[in-house]
Amino acid sequence: NKGASVARNVGLMNATGEYIVFLDSDDIIPDGFLRNIKNKITECGNPDILMYGYGSKYTSMTLDRVLSGKMDLELKKNNLIFAILGEYSGFLPYDVGTIWAKLIKRSVIDEHSIRFPVGVIRGQDTVFMLYVYYYCESVSFVPTIGYYYRKNDQSISHRYNSQIVSMDENLFSKYEAFLKDRGFDSCTVMSNIRVKALLGEYFDKTELKYTKYTNIYLNEEASNELLLNSGWHADADTLNRVTFYDG
Repeated sequence: NKGASVARNVGLMNATGEYIVFLDSDDIIPDGFLRNIKNKITECGNPDILMYGYGSKYTSMTLDRVLSGKMDLELKKNNLIFAILGEYSGFLPYDVGTIWAKLIKRSVIDEHSIRFPVGVIRGQDTVFMLYVYYYCESVSFVPTIGYYYRKNDQSISHRYNSQIVSMDENLFSKYEAFLKDRGFDSCTVMSNIRVKALLGEYFDKTELKYTKYTNIYLNEEASNELLLNSGWHADADTLNRVTFYDG
């Protein structure tokens, strides 16, 4: 087992269809959905990407998520790219940064040799989608549920991992390379990403302290590493409001 990125890349190398659709092993595509969506592809003008809604399946309930708003205005490549990076509020990063609930034209992937980053443990989808959005020429959306994502608290993105900082820095380095190579303002964006990771993911957003809800532990040294890499300097009052736990 060489990881999700390697497995997906092997699948891409062997794919032959006009469109690529991804399905994780514990998720579900409704019966007949792919057969029925073929007509929508034509109706939407054969876009490079066709997005659709998804449902999140919990133990006791299912929550459906269908994008809304002025989709024709918002489905622009820069909007989608910066939504993944948390710099555009029109979409949640989770909605546009995942590979599922989308049909992606294989020619876009093959012509630009887009592959999943090997060695990235968390967030491989987002790196892949950054390049897909950058090279695509058209994106459409149909307001129907075509994917069910099963919430798994033991997945790598949900469970505690003592290497969380190095894992995130590995991912962030891919973001930074993408931005720099394409002439985007990487300094500002990456600084914001690292600060949001520290104060948003690792700490409670109100109290700025460790919370078991995130299932993620950071000590003061690890947190300072993120701040240092971001180039962000907190004032004394902000640092005094951050409570660090050593175990």
